[in-house]
Amino acid sequence: MICEELYDAASKGDATKFQQLIQQDPYLVERVSFPCSRNVLHVATLRAHVAIVEEVLKLSPQLARNLDSQKLSPLHIAASKGMLRSP
Repeated sequence: MICEELYDAASKGDATKFQQLIQQDPYLVERVSFPCSRNVLHVATLRAHVAIVEEVLKLSPQLARNLDSQKLSPLHIAASKGMLRSP
């Protein structure tokens, strides 16, 4: 059930719900995997929810290296959506 809530928060960009779930279990983002071998960072990136992406990267930067079943990293997805920006 908590996995579904995390997926919903990441896919809808619900930063408040995301924070609540992380407060309940700080290691949740590292343990959860979704269909197509995607992690929560893939999901938030697919939906272009920058606030969630930034929070996940603070908590678990290593998730950026994970590839989904299509061999795409969250960085590949972000680039394809035009989410990358210069500092």
